[in-house]
Amino acid sequence: MSHRRFGLKALGVCLMAALSMMAMAAVSAQAATWLESGVTTATTLKVIGVKDSEHWTLDSIAPVIGGELEILCNELIVKDGLLFADGTGLAELEFKGDCLSFVKKVKQAACSPKEPIIAKVKIEQFLHQSEAYFLFSPDSPTSLVFTFLEFGPECAFGEKVEVKGHAIVKDCTKEPLVDKVKHLIEQVQGTALDLEGHKNSLAFGKNAATLLGSEWLELESKNTWASHV
Repeated sequence: MSHRRFGLKALGVCLMAALSMMAMAAVSAQAATWLESGVTTATTLKVIGVKDSEHWTLDSIAPVIGGELEILCNELIVKDGLLFADGTGLAELEFKGDCLSFVKKVKQAACSPKEPIIAKVKIEQFLHQSEAYFLFSPDSPTSLVFTFLEFGPECAFGEKVEVKGHAIVKDCTKEPLVDKVKHLIEQVQGTALDLEGHKNSLAFGKNAATLLGSEWLELESKNTWASHV
């Protein structure tokens, strides 16, 4: 009887593993493209950023330093933004402009990060409950690190802290599939949209983090464009 119970248990584990692999395959197999002027593009599109938020904030709860941590920068520049015909994209995000750090709303004079803060990201599209979203990941085949934030030697955070993980990004107007000149994007907060391979897992060091802010994206050509997945 013990062998039979073990066999059934092993079979159940195998079935669960198979189903998980099928789910992951289904997510990764979502075919995606981009539209330009209502037509599926066969070429690479150049995308640029247009300022929306007054500032950008990396927000995290870091118990080791006593509570809520905010790292604030006044400007985001989208460099080398490219949307490829296979529905993916690349961009370099540059944060700068009097970047400051706060712990529980108190300015940390010794912890102003070195500027500019540069993160190279790759972009993928996916569907969740019939809604289209974007997954921002580090543009690296071997690392989940977006960038390193560098601080002064007296900073309580440490002199060099990594920002890593993935970020799920949404169209703020809930119209990513609608052909428009500009789309307003921001990071989704929380983990409600997490799927296998698509997780909102941004972190500052060992602590979960969220990037607060929004940016308009438009094509260099000024044509209308949209996600298509």
